[in-house]
Parts: sequence; C-alpha cells; structure tokens
Amino acid sequence: MTALPDQTQPLPDTLPQLLRHHSRRFGNNRIAMREKDRGIWKPYTWAEYYAIVERLTMAFLEMGLQPDEKVAIIGENKPHVYWFELAALTCRAPVLGIFSDCGPEEIKYFLTHSDATFVICQDQEQVDKVLEIKQEIPLIRKVIYWEEKGMWNYDDPLLITMDEALETGAVKAAENAGLFEEMIDATDPDDIAVFFYTSGTTGLPKAGLQTHRNIKMMAELMDQRDPAFESDESVSYLPIAWIAEQLQNVAYSLYKGFTVNFPESQETVTQNIREIGPHMVLFAP
Repeated sequence: MTALPDQTQPLPDTLPQLLRHHSRRFGNNRIAMREKDRGIWKPYTWAEYYAIVERLTMAFLEMGLQPDEKVAIIGENKPHVYWFELAALTCRAPVLGIFSDCGPEEIKYFLTHSDATFVICQDQEQVDKVLEIKQEIPLIRKVIYWEEKGMWNYDDPLLITMDEALETGAVKAAENAGLFEEMIDATDPDDIAVFFYTSGTTGLPKAGLQTHRNIKMMAELMDQRDPAFESDESVSYLPIAWIAEQLQNVAYSLYKGFTVNFPESQETVTQNIREIGPHMVLFAP
C-alpha cells in the first residue's frame, strides 16, 4: 500500500499541485466532486479528477497552448469548468470566466481585452455567440465545448468537442509518461492564475489579476476564520466569473480536500441544496 503524503508538511503553493496532493492522499477513496445530471448524482473521485485534468492538459499542449496565453470559460457551474481551469493552469496559462448570460459583444470585449487564445463553452448557446463574432476575434485558435446536443451538423475548424480533446490527451499522455507531473512541478506560485473582471459600472470592465499565491493565501485566511473539514460538502452555484466562487469552491476545495456539488441547473439550485445538505454555502448579499 502506498503511504499517504506527510500532512505535517506545508501544502503546495499552486492549484495544480494541490490537486495532485489530494489525488495522492485520497485516490479513489474520497469524492472530490458530484454533479447532478438527468436526475442522478454522478460522483468523481480525486483520482478521476486528476486523470481528467491530465488528459485535458495534454490536449491543450497538442493544440499549442503556450504559457501566459489566456483561456476563457463560458458556462454554468459544472465539473468541466474546474477540469479545464486546472488543465490550463498546469500549462501556466491564466483563465478567465465569462458570465453565461453575456451577449456576443460583451464576450468579444472580454476575449480581445484579455488576448484569449482558447474558449471553453458549455453548449450550443455559448458556441453560437462565439461563432457570431469569430471574424472579430482572430487570436482565438480553438473553441472547445462539452455539451453536444444540437451541434451534430456544425462544421467549423474552430470547434472541437471535449470528448475529442480527451481522446487526443489520452494518446499524448501515453506517449509522454511523466510529462504531466513535470508540468505540475513547473507551476509557480507567482504565476497569474485567474483574471477577474469588474462589473463595468464606472466604465468598461477592468481585469484584476490573482496569482496562485494570492488565491491560496485567501483560502488559508478563510480557513483560519471558519475552518472547513475534508468531510464537508459544498455547493457550487455562484458565477464562475466571480471571485467568490473561485475562492469558495475552486481554491478552498483544493486547499482542504472537501467535496463540491454541482446542481443540475440554475433552476434546481435550492432543491439540490436540500438534497445535499451542505456544510457550507456562500450566498450573494
């Protein structure tokens, strides 16, 4: 039996390193995330979380994602958002969340202002918005989407499904054993991790930049004020573009190792919260 990492040692300083830390600790013995899909709660262990991120990281590499390039994510709260974010961060590419109700012109602003080169979309609705402005976003090299309903007849060289990316990543991972570990080791706490855009109430939205070190420090401070436990359950439903969601569920879960639950839809949040009975929920004012 493999010995668990020594918990008396300081935790790693980047989000991909924290993911690996908990994958080594828990493997398939603890649930990292749970998603309600078509009425059924589907669990993912820490080992599965890690394996999916590895394949998406390798897919990003195969598609040419470079350090310091930006990856934009448009979608509702789903495990896929976390998987793509951790994969981009392993490539040392910062991410930015875009609110799922943004229109094409708003999306164009965020993509051009951030110089994003990849866009991750949830479904047909979000893909259509990006394709509508594709002539105005020449830096975008690929649009990856994970819900294929209604998109079987789409034929655009920009588009690739998440399943295709996973297949590409699995091949590259098999051909490059150990590369994912090396890339995680190379992530630096002073790398920019996430762009957070302001609401734009006093002008065009401005981007606040947070490093891995900053994000981990905020998780540490949250834990000092009101400690969480590995056995805790949380619910992810606040917009991924908002810093509160990134801190409460992305960073804090990677810091402490608790389980994050994803509702079936925005309309079922309150019902799904009752089903889970979470130990913590972060509400907007």
